Amino acid sequence: MVRGQYHILFCQGLHISAGQGHVENCQVLINRTEGAIASVLDSKGRTALHHATENGQMECINYLLSLGFSAD
Repeated sequence: MVRGQYHILFCQGLHISAGQGHVENCQVLINRTEGAIASVLDSKGRTALHHATENGQMECINYLLSLGFSAD
């Protein structure tokens, strides 16, 4: 499990990757953190799914939804 400062970097990486449509990066980050970063919010209260949705990244959206990410 990733903790502390690295946890924050992994969360930022997931949000950026999802927003840019990098599904493989999302998979690595989620697996590396054992899913712990799945529902972490950014400074504006958005999840990785929000970032993917805002940028129309359908492959990432489908991947995140398949893992049970919430659209709320």
